[in-house]
Amino acid sequence: MATNTVTVNGVDQYSLYANGYVITDANGNNILLRNRLQYPVADTDKYVLIRSGETLPAFAYRVYKDAIGADAAQRSWHVLAEANSIFDPFDLSNYYQTYLRVPKLQ
Repeated sequence: MATNTVTVNGVDQYSLYANGYVITDANGNNILLRNRLQYPVADTDKYVLIRSGETLPAFAYRVYKDAIGADAAQRSWHVLAEANSIFDPFDLSNYYQTYLRVPKLQ
């Protein structure tokens, strides 16, 4: 199975979290340490409303599937998390019914 490569500003976005590692702080909280990528605002960005109950992978699929294909779109949720400074991509309740910035992917 072929893997589509997704880039933003010339940086491969396929597995941003693979290079990170988890540490546990003194209170027992797990923290992911990794190099964060920067997504400067661009004229090609879109702003799209996230629906109540929608997950970040589902939102990524909805906004990117036509541009980069369904498989790559669903794996691109981390781009949206980075671009919108979403701390917990699994709890979007604070973002429902708001517009998220959607960087253009190639």
